[in-house]
Amino acid sequence: MAVRALKAMSKYLINGIAADYLHASDRTIHYGDGLFETVLCHADRLYYWPQHYSRLQQSAEKLQICCPHENVLLNDINKLLSSGTQPAAIKIILSRGCSERGYRYTQKQQPTRITSLNPLPADYSSLLNRQLAGGELFVCRQQVSINKNLAGLKHLNRLENVLARNEFKDEYIDGLMLNNNNHVIEGTMSNLFAVKNAQLYTPELDLCGVTGIMREQIMQAAEHRRIPLSVVRLTLEDLLAMDELFISNSLIGMSTVSRLAERVYTSSEITATVFNELLSTMDNYAQPV
Repeated sequence: MAVRALKAMSKYLINGIAADYLHASDRTIHYGDGLFETVLCHADRLYYWPQHYSRLQQSAEKLQICCPHENVLLNDINKLLSSGTQPAAIKIILSRGCSERGYRYTQKQQPTRITSLNPLPADYSSLLNRQLAGGELFVCRQQVSINKNLAGLKHLNRLENVLARNEFKDEYIDGLMLNNNNHVIEGTMSNLFAVKNAQLYTPELDLCGVTGIMREQIMQAAEHRRIPLSVVRLTLEDLLAMDELFISNSLIGMSTVSRLAERVYTSSEITATVFNELLSTMDNYAQPV
């Protein structure tokens, strides 16, 4: 019964073919050797698709993985979609593919692409329901490892995020992760923004962390609304002195932070301004499939 329910909820394609099983020699299993993107989909429209595909291309080039043509991935996504308006998360995994034992790979290795569709609750995305929700942010013990070569990439090595996410319960909107320099980096599934004296701040991600698609959109929104923005090194103490905090990712859009540790945040003026700018432009980034 549980297996049937899972199949009814989710759909998977491996290299464009409906399948539930990956080859045992695939390097995602052995080494996490690959990348992924998670795209918001609603009413057969993909949000911020060009930005997602561009990041996938750039990251694949950096890791020397052959990236499928955009039309190949769009065709996979089209196969997964059925008529309807329910929000969904489209996840694309790009693996280096199958290989023999050992870390070494060949330059012309055939990649594996996995495309999946998972329905989302109607109120999951603030962008789709056009309502800015929020909640408390947890501070995780698990740190983000510093690795300048992998900084910014949405690679498949996510054990740190797995461990951090399981430190807190669902009453929190996310868990905040620091590196071993005690600099705030990101949430387990989100990027972080802070506001002080009507100026926006976001952590520097040159040493670790993921440069999220929504992070980039928020930075553009701030520029359009003429909100000063600085990318800086932030500590937990800095956050506790801020006027506003919010998090972002491609699926949720934005969520305000009402509390961090003992600090309660009551202001959300700049957060709401940025959110309204996203709402006013999001349809420009909705691509039919």
